[in-house]
Amino acid sequence: MANPIEIIKQIQEVENIWGDFIQNGPDDGFGGYVRDQYRKRCDQFANLPPWARQLSSPATGSLQRACKPYWDDQGVDGPVARQPFNGGQCEGISYNIQWSFTNTSGNTATGTALGVRGPIIGIQPLPPNQFGGVTLQIISGDESQNPRGIGTTNPANADSGQIVSIVRNDGLADECGDPPPIIEPGPNPPADPGPTPGPEPTDDPRGRPFPFIPIPDYEDPVFGPTPIEEGDDDEPNQPGNPSGGDGLPGDPDAVGGPAGSTAGGDDGEDIDFGPPPEGRVWVGAFLQATVDPRLGNIPGTGPNNTVFPTAIGNAHLIYQGGRGLSTTLRSTKGLLTRPVTSLVVNGCFIHALPGVSLTVSPVSAIICPENPCEEEDG
Repeated sequence: MANPIEIIKQIQEVENIWGDFIQNGPDDGFGGYVRDQYRKRCDQFANLPPWARQLSSPATGSLQRACKPYWDDQGVDGPVARQPFNGGQCEGISYNIQWSFTNTSGNTATGTALGVRGPIIGIQPLPPNQFGGVTLQIISGDESQNPRGIGTTNPANADSGQIVSIVRNDGLADECGDPPPIIEPGPNPPADPGPTPGPEPTDDPRGRPFPFIPIPDYEDPVFGPTPIEEGDDDEPNQPGNPSGGDGLPGDPDAVGGPAGSTAGGDDGEDIDFGPPPEGRVWVGAFLQATVDPRLGNIPGTGPNNTVFPTAIGNAHLIYQGGRGLSTTLRSTKGLLTRPVTSLVVNGCFIHALPGVSLTVSPVSAIICPENPCEEEDG
């Protein structure tokens, strides 16, 4: 049986790693992009768009704790929980409910609704009618209980309805608990950054107490596209397909040993491959990631190449005279190859997110005196 204390510690560790990256992550590059996208999600969440209100309580709490250090640095407030009223949760029990709301004149209207069967959900407004009026209703969780209208106001006061008190009609003690708290924007929320393209955050599909937070794909503003200095015209040709890309079928010596690695959360590393083996030339890089299992992967992927719902790192080849386009890594293995054979590969830049370590190995091909290289018959 799992130890609940250990489970709580693991949850706290993930939230601390996540929160530290949102608060203190790098300012630029791929890490800066991811940090800023997570900050944007935090500020969206603080203003409670529909996706935020649909998160489960565990996911809401996890996101709240991860974003709080960043919000504190910015001097703003995240959402706050409020108990809408006390009691009223006994099923089938008749309740007398005192209510209040702000009417169209701006005055406080009060009254009592008698004999409303529990559990009581609260006061909800209907959409404005043809005259612009908004009817407020007391809603019960008992499907046989029709909503009880209490009055009409204008759209500006649609959320002003409050349950002041609830007592059982039979005079007995109300011992069935309270309704769940509701979340509202804090007293000083951050500016709303507006929606983000692509899918919205949801509860974690694997049922863990973390939200699933998608962010838009990364387009490197620095290294791609970057002007590339062409190699010499008389450079030895490499084996490849007709389009000029390097094909590596069945070559047991193509992938060399590890050339370098980077720990998650740092600024990334430029890894120099050094000279290639005699008779060969570097043509790309093989990437392999080790990922903290608590970060989660897409169900059904792995174990040979596990895929993740969001980026875990990025890399680009370093050429003689320039750098290649940045590639986002979303799985534990990846392969980068030069797009044309005239480019001279010298190394690879690698960067990993917190909870991820990334290792790069150079990929080589045999130098051929003619193009294309043809296999000998027999």
